[in-house]
Amino acid sequence: MREWAHLSLDARCAILKSKYNIEISRYTLANYYRELKIGYLKTHSSFYSSRTEEEMVQLRVEFIKKIVKHMKRKKEIIFMDETSTNMWAIRNKIW
Repeated sequence: MREWAHLSLDARCAILKSKYNIEISRYTLANYYRELKIGYLKTHSSFYSSRTEEEMVQLRVEFIKKIVKHMKRKKEIIFMDETSTNMWAIRNKIW
């Protein structure tokens, strides 16, 4: 089950059909999971960077310099807030 943890019910059904010739709907599979007391797991996502803290600080400083340069030139700056993106883009529970 752990190796299938990242897969949707549709993907699991496709594997069952192609590998084991078992044709089952996603609803039936979900019902089997409930019947067998296979519950949801909370997913965990974390951010990992191969850069060191010093490199990250340097990149931030360079970004700030670019922004200040644009501001001095009176260029239009468009800010796009992506803080809520991960709330809907990442699954928060899996079978």
